[in-house]
Amino acid sequence: MPFRNYIFLISVAAFFNSCFDSTQRVKYSVTTYFTSFDSDHVSPRNLGKKFIYSYEKYNADSNLILQNQYASLTDNEDEWGKLIKVTRFFYNGKQKLKAEMEGGMPRKKDDGWSNKYKEVDTYVYTGGQLTRWLKDGKPREEYKYNDQKEMIEKRVYLFSSDSSKFAGIHYAYAGGLKIKAQYFPVDTLYTSVDTFIYKNNKLVEEDSYKSNGEQTRHVVMIRDKKGRVTEEKWKDPILDWRKNVDGKWVNAEFNQENKYFYNSGGHPLKTEYYRSDEYCRSYQLVAVYEFKYD
Repeated sequence: MPFRNYIFLISVAAFFNSCFDSTQRVKYSVTTYFTSFDSDHVSPRNLGKKFIYSYEKYNADSNLILQNQYASLTDNEDEWGKLIKVTRFFYNGKQKLKAEMEGGMPRKKDDGWSNKYKEVDTYVYTGGQLTRWLKDGKPREEYKYNDQKEMIEKRVYLFSSDSSKFAGIHYAYAGGLKIKAQYFPVDTLYTSVDTFIYKNNKLVEEDSYKSNGEQTRHVVMIRDKKGRVTEEKWKDPILDWRKNVDGKWVNAEFNQENKYFYNSGGHPLKTEYYRSDEYCRSYQLVAVYEFKYD
């Protein structure tokens, strides 16, 4: 090949690379699988069987650019592992500008969809901060910040046809850490409150209360020396009275937990979900999520 032709080919390649949106270049992908061990709710044919949960592609900034979502534990188990939604994300640098979604109900006989739909989410920034999220051009959420660029309010619009009706959350901070979230629906202010507790600037506990002081949620996180969450325990529902082995009724502090495992690079490797037995004596493995990196 003549040298001048070789130079021309290099120039053409460089030109097309410069025209291609670098934010769409794939750096790595993550495939998530799930396995159910819930013999009380899952048929024997699917018990202990691994299904795909999601497939995701990320760019050099570790921003998600493609997500394939598959039917999983919250769906009909006849549909497990079938594609139900595809989302493509678009960026300007590190700012997410748009998400294009399409999906539907998986058909039993093939990989196609029934009841197909398409949606487009767009995102608006002011002074470098995300201030609006719109779905098909209509307000979905709005955000306000303080001078420290901490989000102090989030509004969620409940009806696309009426932007005057919204719910929201007010956030409070101390030392740069979020310590309280107060929720208000359309008609009543501050009907519930979340509080956050930290240790060494790492979140270790979340508690939720109604306006009358009744606790509705309790979550505790256990972290390793690197600050990674290795266990997460919670109560749902908060009033979960169960009969003890001695015949007494008890309301244990927790009734569910996750255990998190990481690879040598610090990336999530596996998550195990457990639920306590009817006597609150021990935890039973319900589901496992595994992550594969390419």
